[in-house]
Amino acid sequence: YLSRKTKEYLQFICPGSVTTIPGRMTALIRETLELNQLLSGTEHKNRNDHRHHALDAAVIGITDTAMLQEFSRANASAVSKNMDRLLDDFELPWPKYIDSVKRGLENITVSFKPDHSYEGAMHEETAKSLKLSDALLNQKNNKGKNLHELAKLSIEKLIPIRSTNNASRHFAGDKKHKQFIENDGNPIAYKGYEAKNNDCIEIWKDEKNKWQATVTRRFDAYQTIRALGQTEGLKKLRHPLLSQAGKPLIMRLMYGDLIKIKISDSTMIMRVGTMRSDRNLVELIEHRQANTSKREMIGVLKIKEWSAGQLFVHEARKVTVNELGKVLDIGFKG
Repeated sequence: YLSRKTKEYLQFICPGSVTTIPGRMTALIRETLELNQLLSGTEHKNRNDHRHHALDAAVIGITDTAMLQEFSRANASAVSKNMDRLLDDFELPWPKYIDSVKRGLENITVSFKPDHSYEGAMHEETAKSLKLSDALLNQKNNKGKNLHELAKLSIEKLIPIRSTNNASRHFAGDKKHKQFIENDGNPIAYKGYEAKNNDCIEIWKDEKNKWQATVTRRFDAYQTIRALGQTEGLKKLRHPLLSQAGKPLIMRLMYGDLIKIKISDSTMIMRVGTMRSDRNLVELIEHRQANTSKREMIGVLKIKEWSAGQLFVHEARKVTVNELGKVLDIGFKG
């Protein structure tokens, strides 16, 4: 279905010269030539590696119209049960075709379209109470930590809501002596939201020339825009030389950006994942890895969180990939 719709769209650009290839056919060619082995080491397709799209492209590139027509005829008749025999006499386009595909896969840098906009969801959807329970006062968890103090720390991270539509929600103290207003004149917050969505992580130098990191929550980015206006706010959020605290900026990383790090005597290209504002850490994922959140959830993939100091030690720097797949690297700036 998606192929048909894509064909309809592309025919406006290339009238009469667009052909779709069934997924079953590309799968048959991959199995016949044992191309799946190049990424998975087995006969199965490896969808946990983004390069499986490039592997499909390599198959589509050697598929001609005659082969497609023969496949379509077989698929529409009773001989479809013996469809794999269609490729019994299949000849490689050149003798070292499989070696060429392998070499291409090994040299691919997977690029991503990073989202450099500050806009998006500011917080989690579920509201949480800002009131501490007396029942937690003397309780401890299995590590001996006071639950009341842990709850207090958790509440301090929430975005407070001070809606004035229902004043009865805004009170402190006992029921007899209700207090609706803080000492600064603002209504007392009665609920909060967890700000898990972040805008960026800024790596900057302190007075001792050491790398430090600060994660900016998306909620805080919106507050900057609100306070300074769209134009001046964006200048501050995306200043090329200064962090939002006015410190010398090494790099600003957002979700989907690429970064090169040095591991022993080799380098690796990693993709920026989620960021932790409570500890100013960033997840880095090997650029070829796909379906990472799901795989981490079920325990088959472990994603490491990096601090500013670790990024410095491993000579981290931000890189980009152009339309031809070339990595643009300005080098490490310690």
